[in-house]
Amino acid sequence: MSVDLSKIIPIALANSKSLPEDLADHPDPGPVKYLIEDFIPTNYPTSLFGDGGQGKSYIAMHIALSVITGKLFLNKKIVTKGSVLYLDWELDADSQTHRWGEVIKGGALQSIPRGLHYKRMVEPLCVCATEIYAWLALIKPQLVIIDSVGRASGSNPMDQASTINFLTVVESFGTSLLIDHQSRSTQDSPYASKREYGNAYKGHYVRCSWQVERVGQEDSSGIVGLVFRHKKANFGPLLADINATLTFKQLDHNKQAVSLIPASTSTDISMQRFGIKGRIMMELKTSNMTMEQLAESMAEFDVGSIRNEITALKRSGLVIETGKESRAPKYGLIPTIDPRMRVVSGGDSNNSNNS
Repeated sequence: MSVDLSKIIPIALANSKSLPEDLADHPDPGPVKYLIEDFIPTNYPTSLFGDGGQGKSYIAMHIALSVITGKLFLNKKIVTKGSVLYLDWELDADSQTHRWGEVIKGGALQSIPRGLHYKRMVEPLCVCATEIYAWLALIKPQLVIIDSVGRASGSNPMDQASTINFLTVVESFGTSLLIDHQSRSTQDSPYASKREYGNAYKGHYVRCSWQVERVGQEDSSGIVGLVFRHKKANFGPLLADINATLTFKQLDHNKQAVSLIPASTSTDISMQRFGIKGRIMMELKTSNMTMEQLAESMAEFDVGSIRNEITALKRSGLVIETGKESRAPKYGLIPTIDPRMRVVSGGDSNNSNNS
């Protein structure tokens, strides 16, 4: 069956909003811009996910505070200051107002800045998208925070069509941060290997994703160790893990200040707050060791987890191979001051030339 293009083309052109563009005629806009340097790309959704109780909502509020005030977030520059729209399917205005006050106190601000626009949500996001578009037009936020994806999507997280539709609508909002959960960890699938809970399109359609984990041992000081793992980057290489501390400082019987700072600037971090990472750093501070020696000394951790953490530490520039022992690589700390872990020098002084 032949098609008469002479009849189809005029109709198609009349109904077309724009023609395909030859990229040779399109000016190069330069690399993708970021709202928060190397952390949240502009005009795309970014995922922040982890188990419940990892501090994700507090982290989101600290991100909001940085965007509103222009203060650094974990030593990363805020490229464009502005207001934030917080769409909340988890708590309510009273609870989040109290938390916002705790974050303001943790940020050492004397007064509450304007710019965090909050809305308690009930209906699924796609149902109230038109209303959200109106808020976006009025508020013109630099960032939209969605807390959390599970309730906001309002559908089975395993349903691919619903996930694609949800994320397509979210992408139309501009720059967004999606607070999400992950599937539970098991012995065969440790925490660091987990992804956003649901079907694979959750990971495919976001352009940047960060996993957050509370690590190490907590004590009465109210300081919690956090690790941010860069799990996806569409616009550049994956970055090294970011270590931070979330501190809950009691001010009186019903008030506290909640601060979030990079571990490299904390003066009172113990290595134990960083779990397996801290243990490896402690062992290598004493002497350079092979994987087998580390596993023997750290019997409470499985070999696979130790191997994965060594790889991450090498990528972070904290650990190097210092030589061989019976063909097995030996690992040691880079012999320099590392304020993140209070490491002054690598082990085995006779190997100090292996930096």
